[in-house]
Amino acid sequence: MSESRIPLVPGLTEAVIRQRAGSTIVSRGEAYMRQNAVADVVLRGEMLTAAVHGSEYEPYQVIVRFDAGGVTNTECSCPFDQGGWCKHIVATLLLTLRQPDEVGLRPPLAMQLAPLDQAQLVALLEHVAEDPTVAAQIERHLMLGQARATSATTASRHIQVDPAPVQARLHQLFNPRGRDHDYDHDQTILSEVEQLLAQIGGFVEHGDGINALRLLEALTTEYVEHWFDYDREGELSSQLDHIGHTWAEALLTADLSPDALHEWAERLEQWADEADNYDGGDGLRLAAAAAAQGWAEPSIQAALSGELNNLTIVGTSPSITATDDEGDEWEDEHDEPDEQQRLPSRLPPEAARYITPARMLIHIRLRILDRQKRDDAYLNLANATGEHALHAAKLAQLGRTTEAVADSLLNLAFAPEALVVAQALRQQGAYDEALRIGEFGLTLDGPIVDLGEWLIPLATARGRHDLALQAARIAFEATPTLARYERLHDMAGASDWPPLRIALLDHLRETSASWQNVSARIDIFLSENQIDDAITVAEPFSSENDMARVADAALLQRPEWVIRTGRKRANAIIEAGKASNYDTATAWLRRVRDASHAAGRTTEWSSYISEVHASHGRKYKLMSLIQGL
Repeated sequence: MSESRIPLVPGLTEAVIRQRAGSTIVSRGEAYMRQNAVADVVLRGEMLTAAVHGSEYEPYQVIVRFDAGGVTNTECSCPFDQGGWCKHIVATLLLTLRQPDEVGLRPPLAMQLAPLDQAQLVALLEHVAEDPTVAAQIERHLMLGQARATSATTASRHIQVDPAPVQARLHQLFNPRGRDHDYDHDQTILSEVEQLLAQIGGFVEHGDGINALRLLEALTTEYVEHWFDYDREGELSSQLDHIGHTWAEALLTADLSPDALHEWAERLEQWADEADNYDGGDGLRLAAAAAAQGWAEPSIQAALSGELNNLTIVGTSPSITATDDEGDEWEDEHDEPDEQQRLPSRLPPEAARYITPARMLIHIRLRILDRQKRDDAYLNLANATGEHALHAAKLAQLGRTTEAVADSLLNLAFAPEALVVAQALRQQGAYDEALRIGEFGLTLDGPIVDLGEWLIPLATARGRHDLALQAARIAFEATPTLARYERLHDMAGASDWPPLRIALLDHLRETSASWQNVSARIDIFLSENQIDDAITVAEPFSSENDMARVADAALLQRPEWVIRTGRKRANAIIEAGKASNYDTATAWLRRVRDASHAAGRTTEWSSYISEVHASHGRKYKLMSLIQGL
């Protein structure tokens, strides 16, 4: 490809591909491309797709999405999970760069479908739906579409959805014939209830909380009574939380009177008490709190109007205390809760495990305000409750870029928060501002790998090689992998790599006593032939496979260690007497033999293996396996 030719994917270069995949994966991807394994490469708008033939009969499906700032998302149907791009994605992008004439250019699908009339669309759908997977996807979209259409009409016509068929199916679902013989019935329940919750979500999304509540009542009546009978793996308990959160959103979406909300609060508390017998009532209690609070709490109303800037929620009860700009306290008279929970204003918004029930309710309220396009109320509530990332992201979505940046630099304290805002800025085309917040996020606390990985391609596409390298190093040091190590080698270049290599290896040595990322650290040390470092990492924590890899690599350089380790592990397996593990014991004995030869200790080996034969001669499977060693 000519250097002057504009790439089909903005900002894409071979250097970028090496950064996202590492040299080893790039070599494999290049081999795939040269072997003509990449087929059906098509560019539709800002989406590139391809089929890449690999080790399976069916080709792997690759999807690459991008914008003016470069690649935004990649997907491949292969099982690769080592971080970065897989060889199939690499092969697709290399072909796109080097052989752009092989890429089919198509208009976005919406443009292609626009001229078709109804009969043509139906015929097309019937044809593609011959694939059962596609048919199932179409059915799910139809179900959601019907829910949305129904909600749109019922909101104005007051048409009530009949919950009776739903309740009948749920009763049948929880009382099946032959239930004792269906071990996987919990999965059937999970699947069907998720589909129902998706339908209910369609009503909520379109503002029809009333019909959502009718369906939720039918669902919860059956679920609370029977769920624990089928909860083999704890998944139904988690689904009950999902049901409770959907209740909370439906209650706050519906226009209910205070009396109606009070009745729902009492009923949900009763359901929560029943579910608590099996530790499953948290989600329903959250919904009860939503009903008890509604939107009418004075402090919530004050926060929505911008009169308050510091709102504190007490537990999940309707007790709310807040202070206004001058520090004066608001307090509603309710029973004192057992525990006060101040909203943690500086936790990652998307890290659900950190979100308290009180904060979950705030997120639900913000989603509703967002759907209702009540932007000022959204900003006021987010500001009052310390949801700084969501506040700044909303400013970005509204095109108030300067305010979003200033707000972020002043208030954000966690890296995942910065990622939320940077993504919102990028979606508005504010690429340089997104980079600024991303770079700021690298200095913050909290999980940082996702932010680092997100920054690398955008920084590269925008000519910020320094920032891309910084982000890559931070991501590596947070969660090292061989692919990230190789990527840093490619990014640093010949002059900068030697000192960076020393720093990275020293960083890995400093964490040698940690149980985290053991396999990855072994990979890196072995790739650099740092055998002693690999041994240090492997000995306290390593899996059988990792220890075997280190032993094989150390055979010639550290034979004494291999002998000592191999004998210890082989003896432990043999003494345990489990015949199914004798293959592993034999592999260790073979390593001991080879290391003994390498160390010039053949006489000692002969004596040791003779002792094994003498002591365990009646273990016939073992004897047959070690014969000839």
